[in-house]
Amino acid sequence: MECRSIKELIVRYSSGDLEEAEKVLVDEHVRDCTGCEQYFIRSEKLWGTLDAWDEIEPEGEFVTKFWNNVSVQENKAKAGFFGWLKGFKPNLAVSGALATVFIVGIFTFALLGPGTLDGVFTSGDEKDEIILSELDRATNSEASDLLAIYGPWDNSFDANGGMN
Repeated sequence: MECRSIKELIVRYSSGDLEEAEKVLVDEHVRDCTGCEQYFIRSEKLWGTLDAWDEIEPEGEFVTKFWNNVSVQENKAKAGFFGWLKGFKPNLAVSGALATVFIVGIFTFALLGPGTLDGVFTSGDEKDEIILSELDRATNSEASDLLAIYGPWDNSFDANGGMN
């Protein structure tokens, strides 16, 4: 049996959870394997230490006080953000400032929002558009030439520069 499997059995052996046949397997392996023998000795010492450990009993009212504290902390956590808002009382100056910011924001969006600034398409813009279209067609042509190694490609393009 492998050491890995034996080590799993050693833990159960030390805790007293093994059947007799499994105990015999562990004993035989530990006699022949020094690594597992050391593991077995350390496991036995650990279980011995745990058996000798005296539990500490809390004072009489400790558990009650503990759970009362937990209850208080949970109630504080439930209050959260909205609990903080209940105690917040803004004064007139803060309310006026927030209203002013809100109104300025609405007017700014109305004046500078989408669709309010219509652009003018000039002859320079038209030349730029032609150059960009030619560049797109050239790039697509080069890409299709490079992809030819993967199979037959039709190198014709449609009006938008895409492949047919």
